[in-house]
Amino acid sequence: MTEIQSQVEQDAQLVGRAVSVKPQKPDGLIVHCVVRDVRRSYNHLELLVEPVQGAGRTWVRNWAEFDDEEVDR
Repeated sequence: MTEIQSQVEQDAQLVGRAVSVKPQKPDGLIVHCVVRDVRRSYNHLELLVEPVQGAGRTWVRNWAEFDDEEVDR
């Protein structure tokens, strides 16, 4: 297995996990989200997230922390 294949498999394991995202504004806001997809752009990991409550999806490069192992949703 090549290094790239190994990285792809590790990245794929993030799908379905809960993550906390800190938007740039307003300060102090934390949005709890679920990872729906992952990609790498110029070797930066990006997550496609959607909020646990609410609607919408967005790609993020910066997140606070993973909340748990996996979310059934």
